[in-house]
Amino acid sequence: MAADRIKRLQGKGAPEKSLDFWSEQKKEKDETEEKEALINKYVTIPKTSPVNQNKSSGMSKGKLSLLVFVLAFFIGTGYGVYVMTMAANESTGIYMTVNESAFPVLNNTNTTNTTISKNTTKKPAKNNTTNSTTPPKNSTD
Repeated sequence: MAADRIKRLQGKGAPEKSLDFWSEQKKEKDETEEKEALINKYVTIPKTSPVNQNKSSGMSKGKLSLLVFVLAFFIGTGYGVYVMTMAANESTGIYMTVNESAFPVLNNTNTTNTTISKNTTKKPAKNNTTNSTTPPKNSTD
């Protein structure tokens, strides 16, 4: 094999190919034909359908949604101004007084009871002590 390569590099005639080479070539060709036959038999390629292209009218979905949003904004603003001016211009003459509140008023009447107690101790008279817990009368001592 190496000798054949050297001869080819030197430009001398190429040796004839061996019988094994031709038999291997035949086997490879037969195998590829069998594979192609099996592929053609069992694999079906779907027919390509023509692609329907959407004809755009120049308005994309984004532009259309933006247009609807802006239109709804102006309609809503106009309606709000109309309702507010209508309520200001009409006076029905009906007045309501509402006495209810979310925060009810509590009666904060603080009554403070103060008790003044005065303990007086007199000199004990033979195991007698007197404690007075009643408030004194408005008298000055």
